[in-house]
Amino acid sequence: MTQTGMLPQTAPMYWAIWMLLSIPALAETTLSRSGAHWTIEGIFVDGHGPFRFLLDTGAESTVLDPAVAERIGLRPSYRVEVVSVNGSRLVAAVERADLTVDGTVVTGEVLLDSMVPARRGDVEIAGILGQSALRGRSYELDLGRGRFRLGGVAPVGGWRVAYGSSASRPCVQLPGLRLVLDSGVGAVVLFRSSYPGVRRTGTVEVGTMGGEKRIAQAGILESWDLGDLKLRNVPVVFHPNGRNDADGLLPVGLFSRVHVDPNGLITLEL
Repeated sequence: MTQTGMLPQTAPMYWAIWMLLSIPALAETTLSRSGAHWTIEGIFVDGHGPFRFLLDTGAESTVLDPAVAERIGLRPSYRVEVVSVNGSRLVAAVERADLTVDGTVVTGEVLLDSMVPARRGDVEIAGILGQSALRGRSYELDLGRGRFRLGGVAPVGGWRVAYGSSASRPCVQLPGLRLVLDSGVGAVVLFRSSYPGVRRTGTVEVGTMGGEKRIAQAGILESWDLGDLKLRNVPVVFHPNGRNDADGLLPVGLFSRVHVDPNGLITLEL
């Protein structure tokens, strides 16, 4: 018999079941190639999901499609100015949202912006995971195995360089170059007109700070030594209108494994 004012003995079990049901089911956090970009599976937003996001280590902000935000009840509270090599504009923002990434909840600002340009035909992409979610955390892109991890220890091998940052984005210091480590580009992007050892191959169309399209010079860096790493035939684009806080962008796709520790080293493996 249950005494007055006391819970039945089975209540703790029911409470535990309710707690488990209220937590989003974990989804495998996998990386997949999408053209020159990488997508990350298994992200939850305020308990909703799982969603597929583009992973962009060179982006300062995390972005969610406005239609997805409306569906899960996120409402914008202000607007922010977004500046990149492709232009400057105002976008709506949510001050606080909880993203579950690789089983860890990260909280911060999320911009609400159309995914049409970024999707490149992939309608399943719900957002972009940028540095506002990764800032201050160690993380690893295991491109060879198709896995993204938050935390963990750096691999034993590879090339190690002291962690640097440019507008909260991880960057590496090379001889005469300070390059942002960027998972959103497919070629080395240099904000200058030339670089020693680059063989010109033609032109490509790129965006500028004003939002218009311009023609940029493209080429191949046939030999590039990064400490113990020997890179060969590296694609290069000379962007005509870059930012002045870095010399360019270094694509993570050049490597099989990238580990970023904001309190220590960036480790790159071929």
